[in-house]
Amino acid sequence: MDGSSFADIEKLEADLWSAADNLRANSKLTSSDYFMPVLGIIFLRHAENRFVAATEQIEADKAAGRMPKRKIIDQDVRPPLRFAVAGGSSFRLDYADGHER
Repeated sequence: MDGSSFADIEKLEADLWSAADNLRANSKLTSSDYFMPVLGIIFLRHAENRFVAATEQIEADKAAGRMPKRKIIDQDVRPPLRFAVAGGSSFRLDYADGHER
């Protein structure tokens, strides 16, 4: 990362803290009212970062000849993810096409 990237990250961090301070000071919401949407956004960002990294690795492997250049087949895809949530229940993150594998 170069210096401007770190400056951008520091500015983003300052903006997020400022927004959080503003939310706490100027609303009747408590942190327990908004922590789940915030954590959800953080999780989705993490998932996107992992997806992009995996996609870049796959493309690099294809370019280097370590992976065949073909369409993705069912065996290439991992099973759906299962997440535990408070209260002992769970939910399943299925594939976009709706098929269970």
